[in-house]
Order: sequence, then structure tokens, then C-alpha cells
Amino acid sequence: MAMAVLLSLGGVQQAKAGDLTVVVTGVTSDQGLIRICLAREGEEASFPDCHHAAPSRRAIVKARAGDVDAVFHDLPAGKWAVAAFHDVDGDGVLKKNWLGIPLEGIGASRNPRRVFGPPRFDQAALTVGAQGGFVTFALVYP
Repeated sequence: MAMAVLLSLGGVQQAKAGDLTVVVTGVTSDQGLIRICLAREGEEASFPDCHHAAPSRRAIVKARAGDVDAVFHDLPAGKWAVAAFHDVDGDGVLKKNWLGIPLEGIGASRNPRRVFGPPRFDQAALTVGAQGGFVTFALVYP
């Protein structure tokens, strides 16, 4: 009986992943904040909107011209997509023009090419393994 419990606990521990380090490049100024969020496979509909991400899957970093980074801890292994935007005025809202085109810098993992509208989950998805991972992507400004 004790052996079965131990095996069960071992399985739970293997389901955990390490940390995911996210580096956002191309930040144009020190003004405002960089808002970063993660979406997991099965949550595709919430991507890339940072407002719907769980608190443990969001990071807010002081903007710094150049690169900024954030670390997300203990992510379960699987497919994830990362989105970020430069919240220049710090109000928590991505500014858009009357056509819905972003007026602040935006980006996503794997640097998906934007044609019309935001990137889809599958365009930005990456696999985070049991040892965690590292992703770098650039913000694109209007």
C-alpha cells in the first residue's frame, strides 16, 4: 500500500515543469510597464488577452529601453503561448485606434507575423518540458 502511494506521488511530481524565462526585446522606452501573460493549451480562446490569464500566469515589469524579462515558476509541461504589450501609460489597457489596430508595442512568442488581428494560439505556441524553458521575442510598435 505504501508503495502505491509513493508511485502516485512520483507521478504528480513528474507532471510539474520547471521555470519558463521570458525575455521581451525591442522595448523602445523606459515609460510605463511591460505586461506579459501565458496561455496554456486548452485556453486558446483567452490568448493573447492578458486580462483573462490567471494571476500566476501574468507578470508586470517596469519598462526599460532594450530588453526586459520575467520568470514564470512551476509550469506544468505542455504547450504554452506568451503575449506581451508595452503599457506606456500604465493603465492596464492596450490602446487601439478606431480600427482596432494597437497603438502600443505588442508581441508574442515565436514572433508570429500579424496580418489582420492578433496572433492565434497555434502561431505562438511552444512546448515547455519538465525542465522548463526559455523564450525570447520582440515587441512590434506601430
